[in-house]
Amino acid sequence: MTKPPTQSSSNVDTKTTNPCGKKFAFDNALMNIKWRVFSRKSETYTNCVLIRRSSYCSLEMRVWRLLSLGTWFDANTLRSGITLGSLGIQSRGPPSIPASHSLVIRARKFDSAFSKCKGTDLNSQSKTVLLRHKDILQCPWNALAMLLFYKWHVLKEPPPNFEYPAWADQPLFHIDPALHDGELEQFCGDIYSEFVEGASHGVQQFKYTTESALNAITDALSSSELLKNAVSAAQNMYVTQRSLQNGHCADVQLANAGFRSDIRATTYNVPRQKHSVPQHIEEQIFPFVDTMPRRDDLVDQGRSPEQWDTIVRFCNLLKMLRTVLLQDMAILCDIPFYRRMLHGTAVFSSDVFQSIQFVQSTDAIRKHSWNSDFLPLVENTPSDSRLARVVPCMAFASSDKKPTEADATISQVPIAVTPALIEPVGGLCKTDHHSSKITCTEASKPVASDAVLPKAGLSKSELPDATLQSTKVPSVKLPVAKSLVMASNIDPEPSSADS
Repeated sequence: MTKPPTQSSSNVDTKTTNPCGKKFAFDNALMNIKWRVFSRKSETYTNCVLIRRSSYCSLEMRVWRLLSLGTWFDANTLRSGITLGSLGIQSRGPPSIPASHSLVIRARKFDSAFSKCKGTDLNSQSKTVLLRHKDILQCPWNALAMLLFYKWHVLKEPPPNFEYPAWADQPLFHIDPALHDGELEQFCGDIYSEFVEGASHGVQQFKYTTESALNAITDALSSSELLKNAVSAAQNMYVTQRSLQNGHCADVQLANAGFRSDIRATTYNVPRQKHSVPQHIEEQIFPFVDTMPRRDDLVDQGRSPEQWDTIVRFCNLLKMLRTVLLQDMAILCDIPFYRRMLHGTAVFSSDVFQSIQFVQSTDAIRKHSWNSDFLPLVENTPSDSRLARVVPCMAFASSDKKPTEADATISQVPIAVTPALIEPVGGLCKTDHHSSKITCTEASKPVASDAVLPKAGLSKSELPDATLQSTKVPSVKLPVAKSLVMASNIDPEPSSADS
């Protein structure tokens, strides 16, 4: 039924991580669409590059890729069908998955020629649900939160004006060529040019998926003649209940969220979401959502109840995303490699993440996430040497000095070329909060790094040590914080097999 994956033709050194994945195709009778299949190693490297570069283009490309992986939408649906008003949150997971919340996208569907919208009513919308990913770097929630923070807090673009209905039709993705970032091509290969073509013109060469999601859908196609016939008739697939026949959709969604689909009742769990962040820090992010207009005022202006519901869903999503961003950044900033990766980026340089209140909030999250978040991040730290050459786009934004060519290569803070890794051999790596060092049991020995960091004006305390045992971790205390809850005006949505 399927053809084996073939290596991508991108010109990428075999000794480095291939960001372009492997090419794959189903039988032509089933679907005449080409795919790229990405491994966890490839995804980790690419997301690190895009976060480290921290340009609007790189953060937008990260959202585009992760939404492509999570929805299988065609390029023109991503480009024009996803608007601010199409985004929302629901206070439950997809059917049969025990998640407390899920991100909902009601994207307008476009025909296969990417030339004409089939309509704008609810029947022409393709609703898909995205779970919060097990891994921070691969999480579309994190990518979306970071992009919107950059948009409204770094670039200072005006936030949505809910007084006027036009806000809901604003596309999520910009299509202005002036925002393109050619520096990404040397690190991302063909997938950068594919993103530019897709975001600018709706031209799509490949659909994207992960190895685990491909395994889930091929198993489903082998076991369900009904699903196979439905896919063959449509000559396409999307991660929606209507497209994947309900139960199979849940399996793919779990795989896309980093979980095994065969034991979903006991495996979907994201411990970091239990971490409480101080409310006064939350309210510094997307503050306009706390002052949205009253329903009665909008009704008096002749606005429909549906328009009010759209505003509520979007504002509740932003309230959730600001909590997600603070939780995820607290974890990344508490690990030396990822703290160096974020150093100098526009998002991390903002007042919110430089405040003492945020620094203090990074300590207690270890209690919730040590085994589930910290260890996997350290164990899967990318070692590709190209990461050391990625320079944050806005590194000089806060300085009156104009950068020179020498500044771009000398004055910036590079991340480790080959960081010290933990070799998981059954032992447990843990944090000694009294000595503020990461230590390992005898069975889990740190692997020394032979790489030499370029000298870049780092202070002595910022320079990484040769082994993980001597890597400093800030010792901080967390003030008592509120429990993680969503706004009370989230209404559960009715279940529907056609949603």
